[in-house]
Amino acid sequence: MSPDVEVVTLQPQPAVAVRVVVPMDQLDVGETFGAAMGRLFPYLDEQGLSPAAAPYARYAEFGPERADVEVGVPIRSTPDGMAPLQPDDELGATELPGGEAASYLHVGPYPELGNAYQAIETWLQANGRSPAGAPWETYEVAPDQVDNDPQRLETRVTWPLS
Repeated sequence: MSPDVEVVTLQPQPAVAVRVVVPMDQLDVGETFGAAMGRLFPYLDEQGLSPAAAPYARYAEFGPERADVEVGVPIRSTPDGMAPLQPDDELGATELPGGEAASYLHVGPYPELGNAYQAIETWLQANGRSPAGAPWETYEVAPDQVDNDPQRLETRVTWPLS
């Protein structure tokens, strides 16, 4: 077992998110994330809500033809009357799933995040486990927290297990 991959048991986590579905050749992850955060945090302020955890990006599909990305912020409970998130770049209610998941803390630049996914995929094969749903990245230490030093970024990759 890779010492960097751990199995965690999660509780379902309500969230408010923006979902973007675009052709892969049109995806700019930084721009997508920035635009989503520009919508999410003002909404949370308007509703008197505060984040329950760090922002995340969940990838229902990531290539080769298209990307289906949900960018969100975990909250304590879903606001009354908030519509469920749809794949149309609209703000909506969603939930990060509970249950067992493989978890890997990546420390370093975002372009190297593929190493975290490779570590989890290697762990899955070595342990006879299968993924169950879309993985997500939680941005535990963001650029504004480390004076834009990419070597100090911390991103947790979480992948639900069957």
